[in-house]
Amino acid sequence: MCPLRKESANMEYEIRTFIGIASAVEGNAQNYPAGEKHAFNLFLKHPKNSEADFNTAEEIILESKWTEIELRKTAVLSKELTEKSENPFPAMYQAACQNGSALLIYSTPEV
Repeated sequence: MCPLRKESANMEYEIRTFIGIASAVEGNAQNYPAGEKHAFNLFLKHPKNSEADFNTAEEIILESKWTEIELRKTAVLSKELTEKSENPFPAMYQAACQNGSALLIYSTPEV
């Protein structure tokens, strides 16, 4: 669970992962060729016990210059298990708690 923020002292949060594939758009931060497909993992801060917010997940990915988004899996993450996992997942969890989201685009193109 994420720490509470002052402006939302009555709200508790959790981090949800969204896993899928998307196509690069020209100008993406990773400089992948437009149209090239890559897997992604998005960590998104959610109000605790809320339904998965697919619309917000897609908006974040689109804003990051990725399109043709195929969301394949989503799940609530355990802070304890994520902190014990391999890099970059512990840092992504903390970034999502602090900033609302963290997006990882995998380097190997999907075929």
